[in-house]
Amino acid sequence: MKRAFLILLLFSLAAFAGCSVQAGSNPPAPKIIDYRQSRIEFKAWPQVNFKGVRILLAENGRLASQGFAGARPADFERTLILFPSLPAGVSFTNRDQGYGPVVRDLRIAYFDRSGRLLKVDLMRRIDGVSTPPPGTVVAIEGLP
Repeated sequence: MKRAFLILLLFSLAAFAGCSVQAGSNPPAPKIIDYRQSRIEFKAWPQVNFKGVRILLAENGRLASQGFAGARPADFERTLILFPSLPAGVSFTNRDQGYGPVVRDLRIAYFDRSGRLLKVDLMRRIDGVSTPPPGTVVAIEGLP
């Protein structure tokens, strides 16, 4: 029951964000784009709130590149970030990429097209790095 709910939640949020999960092989890795500009505050992100839990939708490359970088410690509480459509070759880092450091440890979970959990990783604050396994199309991250 929990797995069915999680699958429904993840794919509903992906649909809500206007992103689609396509069948077939992952598309080729996109060109590296420098999104470092000013940090976008979480209140300006597309989001859904469920009984005190805020789910932010990283629906584009700029939001996905920023993630929790530069966030205040209080911003991490009861907040998850959903990455609804990951391209092949992407990786996640807590290192400062121009938005500021990630000041809390994060847990990240990777899912395939069927909603199966592929991997869960712990990324340490400031310098943590995680690479999704092949077949990943959705990721969600938050406090461990």
